[in-house]
Amino acid sequence: GWWLTTGYGTSLGRFFLLSAALVLGFALLYRSGRDAFRPLQGARAFSLGSCLLFSLQTFVRVGPASWRPAGVYRWWALVQGLAGWFAWALFIAALLARMS
Repeated sequence: GWWLTTGYGTSLGRFFLLSAALVLGFALLYRSGRDAFRPLQGARAFSLGSCLLFSLQTFVRVGPASWRPAGVYRWWALVQGLAGWFAWALFIAALLARMS
């Protein structure tokens, strides 16, 4: 698993590919449940672009997103947030591996 995808945090290229795949995969998952998302201030239609932005915001925890998931999608957002924290740990490990 993780060795093939990121080299246990030693390959920055693999890390970025894994991160992009996670963001895109979750965006597609969120798009399938677009009726389970409620807009916050000024949010427009829940398009694929909105799904990508929500997924990226959830993955890197930039701040509050423009959408609020409901039902099972709240759990998926939590799982993606945890994957984002794990990805940050892999990123730091990859940077430290390059420094030594």
